[in-house]
Amino acid sequence: MHRAITAALAALLAAPLLAACSTSGQADAAAAACPSAPIVAWSSEDAAPSRFVAQVQDTEAVVATAKIKGLYPGQVNGQRVGDHVFMLSVGDVRKDQAHVVDFSLTDCTATPIRLAGVVNPLSLVADGASFYTTYVLNGVAHITRSDRQGKALAERQLPGQVVTTLALQRSGDGSPARLFGITQPAPGQATSRLITLDAETLTVVSEQPLPGGEFVTGSPIVHGGRLIYPLTATHEGDRPGHELVVLDPATMSERRIYLGANTPYLLTMEGDTLYVGHTFINPAYGAIDGLRHISRVDLATSAVTGYDLDAGILGFTVRGGRLALVGDDGGDPNTFVLQTYDAATGARLTSSTLTRPGGDDFCYPAGVLVP
Repeated sequence: MHRAITAALAALLAAPLLAACSTSGQADAAAAACPSAPIVAWSSEDAAPSRFVAQVQDTEAVVATAKIKGLYPGQVNGQRVGDHVFMLSVGDVRKDQAHVVDFSLTDCTATPIRLAGVVNPLSLVADGASFYTTYVLNGVAHITRSDRQGKALAERQLPGQVVTTLALQRSGDGSPARLFGITQPAPGQATSRLITLDAETLTVVSEQPLPGGEFVTGSPIVHGGRLIYPLTATHEGDRPGHELVVLDPATMSERRIYLGANTPYLLTMEGDTLYVGHTFINPAYGAIDGLRHISRVDLATSAVTGYDLDAGILGFTVRGGRLALVGDDGGDPNTFVLQTYDAATGARLTSSTLTRPGGDDFCYPAGVLVP
């Protein structure tokens, strides 16, 4: 495989994006108290609305809809600020309309916010007041900070760069301090680079080679002042990774945590424990329904434990000591599973079958939310 697999990260689960969610009988849901049950986000690149469906006592109930297309798969619960989750919508196959969906876990409202001037974004980070996105147009990386109405407040253009991933570092008072951008290697470069920007002005502070930059690093997070990212697979696609990098961006000193299992990709935190989903789009490393491993990392000690789930990982989150999974068990292509597990031990607690809205069309499960 070639470096194109890096760009393909923006299309994780792209195979199901070819046709529409059925929309018959569906209208925007009225605001109501969110149930305590996990909520699955369903979307499509071909038809709106996207919908949010709670699984309550084996019954699926639509709790909200949003008139947008193309929710970014796999990372729906990645940008949670208090009781709001911000998720990226890249639009239809033309990728010409980008939105952030503000989903309230208090009253189950889903509010789309159009991002003015943003085209085919590859990554989103949010701090509750601003949205940061990155996209590439005509060989130039554009990093944008937008307000809660979607108006651009600042932009940085980086000619010759392909910035695919962002992460946000906060100062001691909780305000945004630094924005980190990770690039795909440019022609003639062997590794990715780490670009550090001022979070308010987007002024470039530094640019340096990224440790482990020969690997795809699709879902970095910042915790305890450290930039943490998985080494998923080489950009050339010739071998999988097995490690996490914990980087001090001020000094560029690093430590690596060996996970044992292949292709670490999706990350989520609860407290000081990091949960790593070992899943990846590249079929050279296995079909999605077989990519089931979770690594559990104590960041204070670097101790690693792990377990296999009962279905392939499409999206997961951890909340209150429980892991919620939307997964593919390899059965009927129009059904998926929603399962919960004890996050510490991996013991399965519940399991339900999800039916793809519309039956035989290609609406896809973009991820799972837990109030």
